[in-house]
Amino acid sequence: MYWRLTTDEPDNEELALMGREPDLDDLLDDFLWIQATTLTVDLPTPLEFYLDPDEGDFIPVYFEPAIPLMNAKMLSVLADAGVDNIQSYEAIVFDKNDNKINDDYFAVNIVGRIECVDMENSEYREIEGSRRLYFRKIIIDEAKTHDALLFRLHESPSEVIIHDTVKQRLENENLPGLDFIKASV
Repeated sequence: MYWRLTTDEPDNEELALMGREPDLDDLLDDFLWIQATTLTVDLPTPLEFYLDPDEGDFIPVYFEPAIPLMNAKMLSVLADAGVDNIQSYEAIVFDKNDNKINDDYFAVNIVGRIECVDMENSEYREIEGSRRLYFRKIIIDEAKTHDALLFRLHESPSEVIIHDTVKQRLENENLPGLDFIKASV
């Protein structure tokens, strides 16, 4: 069984969102982070991320901006679960007033993209002017995943998919801000 990995805030709290990300335009295109290929460029670390001053205050263990972030605990749980296809780069998160609030985050590049969506049973629409798809409901054809533990969807590379065994490990740790949406029948 597979799940979409996403974020959510607890009741009565608003999720903090990234406002400003590192400017790496001279080194690589932000689009490369969702292509699921190995990054071969030496990045200046730590990478600096700034929370959006107009958004909430709840800090999750996982941020889904153009350059995804995971905290050290989440990365440790993923590694313990057998996930071995993540490149990580030290990062610092700054609050709305540009004060450093956390330095145990890592910018992550998830290496591996699998074409495995059951298009007949999934619900989606094409994004006008592009070849990209927006999925309302994803159904994974598990025969095509080769039991991968964590990957991006070929059909929609912004989507991160995790195996049920990985989901269980993350849930057992009660990591704040994670949400899982079923992607299998």
